[in-house]
Formats: sequence, C-alpha cells, structure tokens
Amino acid sequence: MMDQVDVVIVGAGVSGLTAGYRLLQKEPHLKIVVLEANDRVGGRTLTLDVCLPSGRKEPFDFGGQWVCTTQTHVMNMIKELDLEVYRQNTSGKKVAWVGENPTRHVYDTEFPFNDCSEIQGFIEEMEELSQKVPIEDPYSSPYAEELDSITLETLLTKKLKNKAVKDAFEAQVRGTLGAESSRLSALYFLAFANSAGGIMRLFLARDGDGQEFRVKGGTQQISQILAAKIGWDKIFLGQPVKIISQNYDGITVTTDGGFIFRGKYAIVSTPPNCTAKIEFNPPMPEIRRLFLNHMPMGHFTKFNIIYDKAYWLEEGLSGELTSNGGKTFVPGISAGPLGIVFDATTDNGVPALVGFIAAKNGVEWNKVDREVRKRAVLEDLAKAFGPWALNPVLYTEKNWSEEPYAGGCPVAYNVPGVAFSFKSFREPHGRYVRP
Repeated sequence: MMDQVDVVIVGAGVSGLTAGYRLLQKEPHLKIVVLEANDRVGGRTLTLDVCLPSGRKEPFDFGGQWVCTTQTHVMNMIKELDLEVYRQNTSGKKVAWVGENPTRHVYDTEFPFNDCSEIQGFIEEMEELSQKVPIEDPYSSPYAEELDSITLETLLTKKLKNKAVKDAFEAQVRGTLGAESSRLSALYFLAFANSAGGIMRLFLARDGDGQEFRVKGGTQQISQILAAKIGWDKIFLGQPVKIISQNYDGITVTTDGGFIFRGKYAIVSTPPNCTAKIEFNPPMPEIRRLFLNHMPMGHFTKFNIIYDKAYWLEEGLSGELTSNGGKTFVPGISAGPLGIVFDATTDNGVPALVGFIAAKNGVEWNKVDREVRKRAVLEDLAKAFGPWALNPVLYTEKNWSEEPYAGGCPVAYNVPGVAFSFKSFREPHGRYVRP
C-alpha cells in the first residue's frame, strides 16, 4: 500500500495526537496519517474498566493518571476537550516505612521526617541547585560536567547520613521515575525536577504538585477524544514503523505491516528507546543516536486495590505511604514490593489504593508468581495501615515492562555521561520549516 499525504505522525500517544489535532486546527485541508504500533491509542496512558463484584464497571488508570495546574498544556487540553478533573485526596496523616529496620512512622508534614534538620537543609540545597540547571540545555549549567559525571545516589550519599531520610527520598525517586538513583545522572534528575517547578513538586499532591488532580473517567480519554477529532480513518493501529527515509522531495515511512506512506514531513512522537529502533535513512547524527541509546525507560508495575470502604480515612490516614520495601523472606528478592502508595478512590466513590512496584524492586518481583506478589503487597500494606488491608474486594495490576512498544514506564531517563548531547534531542533531523 502506498499513499501520499502531507504529514506522517509516528505514535498515537498524547503528544502525537496533539500534534495531529493542532495541525488540522490550523490547516484543515492537510492530509495526515497517524501510525501506531500498538492496538490502541494512548501510549503510556491506559484506562481499563474494572468489573466490581456487583457487576458494575468502574474505570481505573493503569498508566499515567495525575495532572496538575503547573502542567498548563495538558490542563488546557483537558478543558478544551470538555473533560473534568478532581482533586487527589490528601486529608489525613501519611505513613512512612523506611530505615535499616523499618518501623511505622506516622506524620502530617509535607515529607517524611520533615522536622529533621538534615532533610530540610538537603531539600533546600537541592531545590536551589535544580533551579540552576536549565531545562532547555542542562549542560549549560556551570555545574553540569560535575553533576553529569555522578549518579543521583552518589549525591544523596554525600549529602544524607540518616538512612531513613535517604530511603524516603529514594523511594520517591523510584515512584516518580521508575529507576534507581544509582542509574540516574544527577544532572538529569535536577533538570527533570526543574521542569516540574522543583523537586518537591514531583513528589507531593499540594496545589500545583505532580499528584494534584485526576481526570474523571481516566486519562486515556484525552487520546481517544483527540483520535476521534482527527478521524479514526486517519489512524492506523498495529503498524510499527520500520524505516523513515527522506530526500529533497519528501519523506517515506514504511511499517512492519508493509504500509508505505510518502509525505512532506514526519513527526516522530515515540519514546526515545522506541525511536532508537527505527531505521532512519539518512541516519540521524551520531550525537543524536548516542543520546537516544542512553535513555532507558523506567520500570513500573502499577497496582489498583479496591476495598469495600475507605478504612484509611476512618483511621485518620490519607492513604499515602512511602516505603523502602522493608525485609522480605521470598527467595531471590532483596526487599518487599512497596514503594509509593496513594488513595485511588474514584470520582464515583469506589474506595481504592494505588501503588507502584518500581525500578529494581519491580524487576525482581515480576519474576515470582502473581499470587505471591499480591500476598506480599497486601501483607506490607497491613504493616503500614492495619489488618483491614489484607482483605480487598479486588486486586489488579499492570506490568509496563511487558508492553513491547513502551518497554516500561513512566519516563525515559538519562544515565550519567550523555547530557552534553541533550540539545540534539530538540533538533530536527532533515526536512523542517521553522514556524
């Protein structure tokens, strides 16, 4: 099949579909196609209807689920598409389960052990440092070379002596990026934090923080509505892109399924690890290939656990937990499964908790039987919250490493030593007309 279009968009996640939607708003006559490797739109957003014992179905997000007012583009799009948001519950005290011999610590400050002078000084120092790392080009920071030569773990070990405090911070990092601090470039993390408005913006659920709002009905609706506005006849599912060729006359995009599209331009909106697998002709510049090949995807298994009522609220808890996993007696596993947990009660009032088995922990726990993993999650929740946690109505989970066209979740990250090539990530390859 050969077809002539104006623009070929690779990837039907939020960014690719937004690109197509905006193009057609500006130039309705344009002929565009969107090629998606998966059998659905939405990328790393995935909303599934969970069947409750009553037979009623309730939508739950198994991919990206939170939005906030500081994310102005997505919030404007939500409003434009007539979707609604509702606040993440933060009422009640939080629980931490961290340290050498973890014990239950209940707190009502912003962060575990926030009354500790060490964590106060550390966060202030890190916030100040992150503001000095420009998000357009982190390597233009005067501290860039030093910070990109070390991991975030090295920085944490240097600055934090209290193990419980370090554990709490690292648990938040895993829950945000799906990666161990020992894998992250310190410079990358600071740039990432700066892009969110600060480090604590990443972790918390206050006004403007990363976990501020949820979308009624689920976040995958954003992509589904955008696809409908573009036109489903323009979207080709199950078509992984194999080759993108270009010359002075235009571009040619070939899929694994044998579809061939010629056009004037291509927009590639796939994650870096997936973009690196596409054959480009002529090849992308070496510095761009270096950058893409050193941006692995984080690792998440996300679980939603439904209860018959919100027991945590009755006990004055918010449902939020920060854990280093604690000890486990399951062979071959170095720590318990829990990391970060939040209240996941839906806008329809279905009580639930959501959490993540992240990074190295996630890799280890995905090697065991699902029932063993489920039991370990529930037992650890019971230690943190109470015996009621052992008796859910329903336990559901999603392992994002099993997604062939994502390779993980929630974001791609930089390992040390490649931030000098960051600017190449924003540069077009070949055909381009600057607006």
